[in-house]
This record gives sequence, structure tokens and C-alpha cells, in this order.
Amino acid sequence: MKHSLGILVVIMGLIFGLSSFANAQGTSNKGTDFWVAYGNHVAGYSVNIGQDMVVYITSDVNTSGQLDVGTTSIPFTVTANAITTVTVPQSAYIGNNEGKVTGKGIHITSVLPIVVYAHIYDQSVSGATLVLPTNTLGKDYYSLNYEQISNSPNSHSFFFVVATEDNTEIIITPSVDTQGGLLAGVSSPPIKLNKGEIYQVFGKQTSLITSGNAVTTKGTDLTGTRIQSVSSTSAPCKKIAVFSGSGKIGIGCLSGTGMAGSSDNLFQQVYPTASWGKTFVSVPSKDRNYDVYRIFKSDPNAVVKLNGGIIPASSFVNNFYYEFPSQAVNYIESDKAIQVALYAVTQGKSINCTPITGDVGDPEMIFLNSLEQTLSQITMYSTQFHMILKHYINIVIPQTAASSFTIDGVSYASYFQTVAGKPDYAFAQIPVTAGTHNLKANAGFNAIAYGFGNAESYGYAAGANVKGLGVEIRRISTSPPINTICVNEQLNLSVKFNSTVSKLTWDLGDGSPPQDFLNP
Repeated sequence: MKHSLGILVVIMGLIFGLSSFANAQGTSNKGTDFWVAYGNHVAGYSVNIGQDMVVYITSDVNTSGQLDVGTTSIPFTVTANAITTVTVPQSAYIGNNEGKVTGKGIHITSVLPIVVYAHIYDQSVSGATLVLPTNTLGKDYYSLNYEQISNSPNSHSFFFVVATEDNTEIIITPSVDTQGGLLAGVSSPPIKLNKGEIYQVFGKQTSLITSGNAVTTKGTDLTGTRIQSVSSTSAPCKKIAVFSGSGKIGIGCLSGTGMAGSSDNLFQQVYPTASWGKTFVSVPSKDRNYDVYRIFKSDPNAVVKLNGGIIPASSFVNNFYYEFPSQAVNYIESDKAIQVALYAVTQGKSINCTPITGDVGDPEMIFLNSLEQTLSQITMYSTQFHMILKHYINIVIPQTAASSFTIDGVSYASYFQTVAGKPDYAFAQIPVTAGTHNLKANAGFNAIAYGFGNAESYGYAAGANVKGLGVEIRRISTSPPINTICVNEQLNLSVKFNSTVSKLTWDLGDGSPPQDFLNP
């Protein structure tokens, strides 16, 4: 049996003092082939599904394509720098049970490259995500969620897997016992899926509290559950798409209070572990009192620093994630690959847990991109749905390129400030209107788009560059570079540098001695 993370240990264990990485081709969120699904939402438990899902499609060129789900095919056209909205049939909702779902994977294809976002909404309960092209997907993932507390019944931590090819096999190793009977720490037998089939997993509901008309539910957090594409035959393992979130959740100043505040749907596509980075700058949500952050480690031995100070290993929950509230810009770095998530909090909550009058917003989860994963041009969409009053874009960019940054051709140089602790970088929180926006600079940058209304929010990465950390991987039997492989597969590895180095150390991370290779 072949598992998909073996080579990742090699990649993440590379030790060399170089901060720039080789540019990969075809690794951005722009593409012509995408997989997504109509994910879990608390309103999906009613007899008549109470929410809608739409996909927003945009591009910098005119093109056409189609959305296929089950036997339904919906053609669409895209006008350059405009938005096309496609409503997903409610019959595509993948349901509320753990296990395999057939015929409901949503396949989006186009003639020329497009950018895709997915949005599930019902009045003031919504979640949205950037959708990654199939070519950027991986074979090893962790579910990233949050502590499950909600003001509605039937609210669960969840993730689901979409197979992009026939004869896909996955193994799930849960961090907690699941609703469907998977046991914490015990890997499932291989689960077989065909193209477009889905496997969904829920955390258990652990308590339900009622007080008058108010309801609070608590459940297990699936964070840290590992999902691997494997192969029990001689065929290679397949790429999969993974999404995680919550049917409805409250965030911030809730633990121990007994009752939840306003809550919201979380729905985000998870980045392959191979694409996690080593350096991040987090910028707070504009016009909110504070955010919550989680830092996730790909390697238990990673040394992680927050604003220059080492985070003790004992502070990581299950030796996997560290959580902290913040009102400021933060610089986060690690010697091994990490992922950082921003969590917008429940409306009316302050960092010291006192109520705030006039605050608008609601929980949201946004996976941040590392400083190694940047783009110099992004076409993105700030959604008008549902009941959103304020729209923003957060930018992180090299200080020398801040003056070149534009939105729709307009300079925003005056908005940028220096990142404390990382003065070679600048950040900005820029208000925008609803609609399509073109972001551009003469150097790579990171961006997130988000918005808030009365007990409402949305947020997602405005764009993403989903590439590995500069290592080229080739199978022994083939010559083109590949992005992901399986355990025990024989490989040729090479590294490209932008300057001369005297020594390269390969550390496999398996306890064997590191090997040094000297430049002759």
C-alpha cells in the first residue's frame, strides 16, 4: 500500500539557508478544471432546503464553460473582468450523514482559464471559499476546523473529500471519534471512490443546552484529522479535493460561558499539506475588535516563532495547533512548513469578552497564504450576498513594491504601513465595493477578501499560488516533474537555486542521519 506523505517529509525536512523558491508553473488559483461540492449547512436539515449555493466565476479574458453535477449540465459564459454567477441545483446538497455520497461532485470546466469562488448562504448564515484548480490539488491533507459551539441544533464540525478520478482510495485518521463511527487515532480501511463521488465526515454533538428560546450545542472539533489518497494496487494514487468547516459555529469568548452568541457557516477548501509555507504575515480584520488565529504544524518537531518569540511546544494542542487572539499585525515563521488560519469572531465580542455595541460581523475562517506563495496579479470577487454592508481586501507585499500596487488601475500606495518585526514587508486594509476587482503589482503579494454585515460575514483568499517548496520531483520511470507522489515510490529529487550555495543537507525526517552534499 502506498501513502501520499512520504515525500512531503523529505520536502519539509530540507535544510538550506535560502529564502527564495523556484517558481512553479500552473500553480495559481486560475485554471480550466475545478471540483467542489454543495457542503454542509445548518439550514440543510429542514424538509425544504433553506439555503442556496452559487459559484462566482470571473476571468481576465472572455471565455465559456459548463458546470456539471449528476445529470445536470449548466453552460456559462464569462465576460473579461466581470462576474458570472451560476446557481447550483439544491439537489446537489450532499446531505447530513457521514459516509459516501454519489453523483453530487460539482465539476466546473472552461475553455480558457477562470477563477472560481463558491458561496453557501441563507439569510445571515453563510460561508464562502476560493476553489482550487484540479492541477493544484494534492494527496495529503489535514482537516482544519474550530471548537464546535453553536446557537443552533444540528451544527457539526465537518469535512468532505471529492474524488477527481475513478479508482480513488482514501484513508482517514480522525483526531476525534466521528459521528459515523470512525475512531480517534485509528486509520480507516481504504475507502474507494470514483470520479465525482464524495466522502463526508462529521464530528459528534456532545451536548445541547436550552435556556428559554436560546439553544447552545457543543461538539467535537475535527481539526487534525488526516486525509490521505493511497493506492492498494500498482496504479498511482489520485489527487483529491478536501473542504472543511462547520454547519454553524460561534467563535470567541464562548467557552465556559454556557451559551453561544451569533453563529455562522464555515466552508473553506483546504490547501494540500505540500503547499504549506514557512513565513506568514497576518493582518487583522478591518473594523472588528479582534480575530482569533491558529497555527498548524506539518511536523511535530517544527520550531515556530510568533513575532520573534519561540512558541513552546507544550503550547500546541495535540502537538498540532497553537491558538491566540490578536488585534495587531503578526509575523509568524517556522523552520518547517506550517499553515495559518484567521477566524473572524461572533458579533459584539471584544478581546476581553466585554460586549461591543454597534459591532457588525460574524464568524468566518480564512486560510492565509505564506510569503512563499504569492501572485503579482489577481482577479477576484467581493460578493454582494447576503446582507453585507462592508467589503475589504487585506494585502501583504514587499515594501519595495507597495507603491506599485493597484486595484482596478488605481494606486493605493497611501494605505500601506510597515510590518513590525518584518520591515521589508508592508500591509494594507483597503475598503472596496461589491463586485469584481483586478489586483496588480510589480512583485508577488498575498490578499484576502472579506466583508461584514449584521450577524453576517464572508471571507476567502482572494487568490492563491499552490506550489511546493522548490524541489523538483521526478519518478524514476518518467522525466517530467510531478507535484505529489505516494510513499515507497522510487524518485529522483533535485533543487534549483537562484544563487550559489556551498552545501545542501537532505534530512528525511525518519531518524536517519542527514546527508550533506558539497558544491565541488
